[in-house]
Amino acid sequence: MALRGSFWGHRLFVISRQRLDDAKDGIHRLKVLHDNLPPEYRQPIITDNVLSLGFANGSRYIALPSTERIAHGLAAYGDC
Repeated sequence: MALRGSFWGHRLFVISRQRLDDAKDGIHRLKVLHDNLPPEYRQPIITDNVLSLGFANGSRYIALPSTERIAHGLAAYGDC
């Protein structure tokens, strides 16, 4: 599920980890994976910060700690 946002448009993925620092690390790992994709599969990144990663096709990843109500009120496509 790590890079489904590169291939499918307009999806929301939640990266949930025990602590917020771990969730932020999940966003960093996604950036590393994205940077190592072949250029023909790489979507342009339009949102790039420590808590979220958004692609030009409308898909985005957000980082949340599992101590909060995960994805409450969000129409998330998947949980990473």
